[in-house]
Amino acid sequence: MQARKDKVVRGLTGGVESLFRKNKVTRVTGVARLRSANQVEVAGESKTVLETRRVLIATGSKPTALPGIAYDGRRIVHSTDALTLSEVPRRLVVVGAGAIGLELGSVWRRLGSEVHVLEFLDRPLAGMDYASTALLHRALEKQGLTFAFGATARAARVEGDQVHVTVAVGGEERVETADVLLVAGRPSPLHGRVGREGAGRRDRRPRPRRRGRELPDQRARNLRDRRRHRRADARAQGRGRGDRRRRGHGREPWTRRLRLHPQRRLHLARARERGARRARGARAGAARSTSASSRSSPTPARAPWKNATDRSS
Repeated sequence: MQARKDKVVRGLTGGVESLFRKNKVTRVTGVARLRSANQVEVAGESKTVLETRRVLIATGSKPTALPGIAYDGRRIVHSTDALTLSEVPRRLVVVGAGAIGLELGSVWRRLGSEVHVLEFLDRPLAGMDYASTALLHRALEKQGLTFAFGATARAARVEGDQVHVTVAVGGEERVETADVLLVAGRPSPLHGRVGREGAGRRDRRPRPRRRGRELPDQRARNLRDRRRHRRADARAQGRGRGDRRRRGHGREPWTRRLRLHPQRRLHLARARERGARRARGARAGAARSTSASSRSSPTPARAPWKNATDRSS
């Protein structure tokens, strides 16, 4: 299994290198450090300075060590070492019920390990909503994972082939025994070695958007745009700033005036078109039925002494 995993990893990394060559991306191997906002120094076989307009920092992360717990790569492992274990542990204790800990715990449980998860908070994946975490909790318990919430791993020591973990739960301490202890805490970013402090770094985060609503800064920009468009329309129509137009005159359709998502606006426009087509089809069908009934039952001939204006008998 480990050999197949290594083969898959080699294939994926080789695919990235082929994409680099295909898209004419130059790969420079070495240790990089920012000299300024537009210069990157790479120390490899020879020191190279790269000039650029923008720098994207994507250095990854490293596992976080807990106080009192030291990694040895064999009995006390982090998420990277957990992928290279030489044998399936009989009992595995996972510290942290986050995405990494639950994923690795589920994998080793399906391979035959007895998995026990320690979590400081009151539920797994605390950053998600309660309904989703409840469903995930039940699914993992059906797989065979056991959980201890409100628990903290204080220390761990290796004795022979066993790991003894000191766990604090509700003010009381107990000792858990396992073959392997997996510490799956939140990884820390590797930003400290790239020299970003003096490089004039500027974070550009994506602006949050809400469907059907406008954020304050977005609302201010849209208001300015609407005022500018109204002034341009007034100049085109020869109206001054003080002239007031009739309410509703010359405005855009209601589907454009509403603060709707573009896809919702398209659905409304299509629904209105379908309604208009059905109305036209109903009118055409009524006209056809009227003409057919008039042809099938012709009007009886009037007597010669009856004219169109005389309605008396």
